[in-house]
Amino acid sequence: MKKIRFIFYGIGRGLGISMPSIHSKLISPSRQYFNSITCHHLIQNEYEISNLRSGDFGLINDIPNETFLTKPIRINFDPKNDEPGIFQKVTSSKCMHGDAHKSSINLVKQLNLLNYASKKIESDEIVVLCRDDIYFNYFDDEIFNKAKLLKDNEFIVARFDWQNGINDRFLIAKGRTAKILAKRIHFIERLIVKDSGINGERLMLLCSKIFKLQPLIFNIKFSRVRLNNTILKERNFLPINRPYELFRISKSLLYAIQVSLRKSK
Repeated sequence: MKKIRFIFYGIGRGLGISMPSIHSKLISPSRQYFNSITCHHLIQNEYEISNLRSGDFGLINDIPNETFLTKPIRINFDPKNDEPGIFQKVTSSKCMHGDAHKSSINLVKQLNLLNYASKKIESDEIVVLCRDDIYFNYFDDEIFNKAKLLKDNEFIVARFDWQNGINDRFLIAKGRTAKILAKRIHFIERLIVKDSGINGERLMLLCSKIFKLQPLIFNIKFSRVRLNNTILKERNFLPINRPYELFRISKSLLYAIQVSLRKSK
């Protein structure tokens, strides 16, 4: 498998910090492992942020005409046309974040971007789904070699911030699994039935269970970038207060070790 597709998505916040990091830690090293590299950048049209939960307030800086080796595509979320009924179901559900559904609505907009991107994903390639506001603290490019050894039902994630689900900010998978997870907006209603509200990490876990997908943990560490090119200090710790989540993380780590040993077979 010689093809890799990068799909970046978000609101274009803090690109002055995230772009150099993503180029140096992801895109540039991938050239050693793949003959064909394709990049997409999908941006939800937002011009101002006012979010008490994230601590972000202010205007979003102008977005360059070229970002991740591509011209970004701007998308407007229209609740009447994009996944009809989802907006109403989310805003009528239990707010899981205590911010009058602001975080839930932002999640729906992100998932709408991924759903759009899913149409471009092909089965015979490695796919990276990555938020555009990430600063990589650590990424070993040997992970690209491990990605080539993935089975169709496996995907690579970071080990922190599972939040009773599975980290949903970054993943690597073969085309089939990447396409399934990129279209997870279609399972929001099932999550609401199960949990009474929505949460990005729990939605990842739900889809993984439905399609019998296995997350694999590799040593990937990143922080989120905020307005004015500031980096959020992450609280990276293992959830010893959530035993079941800790068990799932440990299991995913063991599966990742097995993947690392496949090359010698």
